[in-house]
Amino acid sequence: MDSIRVGVFGAWRGLAYIRVIHTMEDAEVTAILEKDPEKCEKARAYCGPDVKLCKDFDELLASGIQAVILANYFPEHAAYAIRAMKAGVDVFSECLPAVTMRECVELVETAEKTGRIYALAENCVYFRAAQEIERVYRSGILGKVVYAEGEYTHPMSVEQTEYYSPESRHWRKYLPMTYYLTHSMAPLMAATDLMPRKVIGKVAAGWEYARERNMQNADGAGILLVEMEGGALFRISGCSHFGRYGLWYRIGCDKGEIENLRGSNDEVRVAVSDWNLTDNMASGVTVYAPRPDELAEKAKAFSHGGADYRVTHAFIQDLRNGRKPYMDVYRSAALSATAILGWRSVLEGSRQIEIPDFRDPAAREKYRTDERSPFWSGDTPPDLPCSIHSGVQSTE
Repeated sequence: MDSIRVGVFGAWRGLAYIRVIHTMEDAEVTAILEKDPEKCEKARAYCGPDVKLCKDFDELLASGIQAVILANYFPEHAAYAIRAMKAGVDVFSECLPAVTMRECVELVETAEKTGRIYALAENCVYFRAAQEIERVYRSGILGKVVYAEGEYTHPMSVEQTEYYSPESRHWRKYLPMTYYLTHSMAPLMAATDLMPRKVIGKVAAGWEYARERNMQNADGAGILLVEMEGGALFRISGCSHFGRYGLWYRIGCDKGEIENLRGSNDEVRVAVSDWNLTDNMASGVTVYAPRPDELAEKAKAFSHGGADYRVTHAFIQDLRNGRKPYMDVYRSAALSATAILGWRSVLEGSRQIEIPDFRDPAAREKYRTDERSPFWSGDTPPDLPCSIHSGVQSTE
């Protein structure tokens, strides 16, 4: 069995995936693009002696790779994914696929025209608790979802902020709170198999946090109310700065609910209404850790509680077996559109905005030329504000 040849763009976050592929018999990293020599050498240690160190993305695509892992800067994924698919290379995108509506349209249409595999590398879908939430919900014992919550909080110290966003124009300092929603929303989409249809956005102020960290964005929390197909309502937080780091998911249904315990990615709580108990249920409320599966032993050695191993393993197996990834280009574009249009809702006084169905060519037309973005692009400044509160004023 020939190994799948994988290229990696960005060896900082990309190192996590390189380490995973290093353990696989059916895949290998054969090319790396990374501007920092130290990070490049660190990644090289987990590759074969013939790994190619590339100077630019064109060289990476021309190196003979079959798939590329995009672990580059947050606002730049769509452009490189589009280039890769046009070059006949499958794509594994590490974070939000697109930051403009035009990119959403072009990403979808490029995948359709080229027939290449596009997958979102959303690792939170593969946390043990998230996987168990999906399994239990899809078993049907809780009935149909009515309301769900996905919460992601990731405050950073001043020192951490400077380490992760050292430049004045770095994307983290301009990140609207609604834009980093994949960790909170993707696991709920995967569990319920529902697509978003309408969104309302609201943010809370975080002035002191922003001033201490020299951030342009002075919003401390971004909250989205998302109406899903069928009418279920999801409450989603972006990468908010309140409380302590954590991920929390809850799915409330017409017969009961399931959630992970706050502060734990390993334990879940299932609660069934008394009148819906079945003969094999000793209690209406059960708290437990899911049983380990066949990947548990290998996964535990890797970052994010083994989720980085699991999401990479799933991608390689999809490539090997010619399967369409669950977090495909349509679901990925829908996530991006929810983030983008959720921010437009904030800027427009929390107006409800419809999310297009990217499977429908007619629905794409409205956004085909919509390039508005809150991020810098080289020397081109943002054409949307990244905050509705007063952030640090740029001196540039």
